[in-house]
Amino acid sequence: MPLPTIEVPNYKIDIISIPETITYRPFLVKEEKILLTALTGEDETEIINAIKQIISNCIIEPEININILPLFDIEILFINLRSKSVGSISTIGLPCNGCEEQNQFEISLDDIQTNVNENHTTDIELVEDTIGVRMKYPSVDILTSIENTEESNSEISQVYDLVSNCIQTVYTPEEEFQMTDYTDQERTEFFESLTQTHFLQIQEFFDTMPYIYYTLKYVCEHCKHKEEIDVRGIQNFFT
Repeated sequence: MPLPTIEVPNYKIDIISIPETITYRPFLVKEEKILLTALTGEDETEIINAIKQIISNCIIEPEININILPLFDIEILFINLRSKSVGSISTIGLPCNGCEEQNQFEISLDDIQTNVNENHTTDIELVEDTIGVRMKYPSVDILTSIENTEESNSEISQVYDLVSNCIQTVYTPEEEFQMTDYTDQERTEFFESLTQTHFLQIQEFFDTMPYIYYTLKYVCEHCKHKEEIDVRGIQNFFT
């Protein structure tokens, strides 16, 4: 006789890059084991892979390629999973901006918000009514690949590689050119032909991308410094 099956609740969430509502379940002991094993090793790539694996396991529908999701949607999904699975309260440690001593704070993951800039766009007109580019959001895989590339050995090189990798389409009023149809050399030649003005226009895409944040009002327990800061990035919401 088989053991009884424990039913778990399902939840729904909308994220920015997927038009369909996502149905998911909380992560179970087997997923928590994946995460704890990765955290023990303290290897950033292993932790990212563990988070992706947990999200993939817990999404019921629709079928999603986790590898191409933007980082901010990965963060949104994981934070909601963590809230529904373990609890909405997380203790974080942050240094005081006054005395630089470490403070511990309890925050509610349910109060983490997503900033969406109303001026943000994925279509950037480089030459008025002549030529433009359509951008794609940097996925975790793109970011990891750039960081692990030997040629990207400086912050400037990584910025240029990131911008180049996120140009998805070049378009004119008459047609569109998918960058995946061209060789690395052809894509590089196009990217390097851009002027500094064009580059700054594209940079605006990254500067206005959505991001998650939590507004923390605190009084330092050491020096009594008072401040209100926006905490950003999934790495700052768990210690």
